[in-house]
Amino acid sequence: VSKGSEIISLSVPNITGMDKDIAVKTLEDSGFLEGEISEEFNDFYSAGKIINQEPESGSLSAPQSKINITISKGKETVTVPDLAGYDYVYASSSLEALGLNVIVKRESSAAYPSGTVIGTIPSAGASLNKNDIVQLVITVNEELLPVPALISMDYTKTAEILDSLGLSYEISYINV
Repeated sequence: VSKGSEIISLSVPNITGMDKDIAVKTLEDSGFLEGEISEEFNDFYSAGKIINQEPESGSLSAPQSKINITISKGKETVTVPDLAGYDYVYASSSLEALGLNVIVKRESSAAYPSGTVIGTIPSAGASLNKNDIVQLVITVNEELLPVPALISMDYTKTAEILDSLGLSYEISYINV
């Protein structure tokens, strides 16, 4: 009695986004075996979810072949270092090397040389996700004046306001 034609290849199922246990069960039910498992940080998928598979879904593979999977470790977190007393350039490049984005807040102070970091927001020791924003609070030796809201204001009116405050400015034009 014929057993029918031998199955030579099967279509690999899509297991991306599944939890590991469900993904392994799906592979076994489809005639495949669990292959090598690796983990990596991922900003999109939460920890424990499948983010990649090899071979890819939809490709043809022999029955009982192994499917390698990559599991998300979730978002990568970074601890904000204590940068108080350091130069702005060093502090900024240190935060960027950790994968954080830097913005600056300036405060007048004669107690420290201009450009010295006096703190961070959030403070040192805080745990952040990669690509989060850290505000560096740095000193400047001159008095800081608040800049008035000038957006959507007429050029001549803007120039009058800035001139009356004794602020220097630069005019540039953009095409829109």
